[in-house]
Amino acid sequence: TNAPTGGKQPPRKAARQKNYEKDAGPRPDLEDVSYGSHERLKLDLWKTKSSQPAPILVFFHGGGGDKLMYRGNRLLTFCLTNGISAAAVDYRPNNQFPFPVPMQDAARAIQFLRHQAVEYHLDPKRIATWGTSLGANVTTWLGYHDDLAKPDSRDPVERESTRLLFVMTSAGQTFNDMQLFRERVYPYNIPGG
Repeated sequence: TNAPTGGKQPPRKAARQKNYEKDAGPRPDLEDVSYGSHERLKLDLWKTKSSQPAPILVFFHGGGGDKLMYRGNRLLTFCLTNGISAAAVDYRPNNQFPFPVPMQDAARAIQFLRHQAVEYHLDPKRIATWGTSLGANVTTWLGYHDDLAKPDSRDPVERESTRLLFVMTSAGQTFNDMQLFRERVYPYNIPGG
C-alpha cells in the first residue's frame, strides 16, 4: 500500500495538465470580467433570457481548477434553459494564497455581481452558489459567515451584501483550521504548511 508511515509524506502523484474546452457548451455573454484588482479575479457570465431580473447560480471551481471547467456543464445548461443566469468565477487558490484569501475573493465576486445586478439583469436577492472541492469550502464558508458588507466603504462593491440564498457543494472540506487538520487528519509534513 501507499499508506504513509513514520511521519513521512506519502508519494506524490504526478501532476496532470488540466485542459478545459473553452468552446464547450453555450458561450458566456461576458467573458473574463474583472471583479477585483488581482489578475486571477475574473468571471464569465451567462445571462438567461428573461423579462424579469433573473436569479443567478455562481460556480466556484476546486483549488486546482479554472472557471473554464464549467463550460458545457449540465447544471449550467439547465440553469440557462430554466430562467437562471450563471457565472463561473476564478479566484486565488489556497495552495498559493492562504485562508482566508480564497473566501475573500469569493465574497468579492458575490458583491460585484450584486453591484452589477441592474446592468446584468440579475435579481440581487436570489444569488446562490455551487462549488467543488475548495470551491465547496468557499461557498460553505460564505453561507455560514456573517455578512461582509461594509456600508461605509469608499468602494461601492464592498457596500454590497455577501449573503446567499442557498449553497450547493460537492467534495469539499468543511473546516479551515490547519492546526487541527495537522493534528487529527493528516499528521505528516505538508509542503509550505
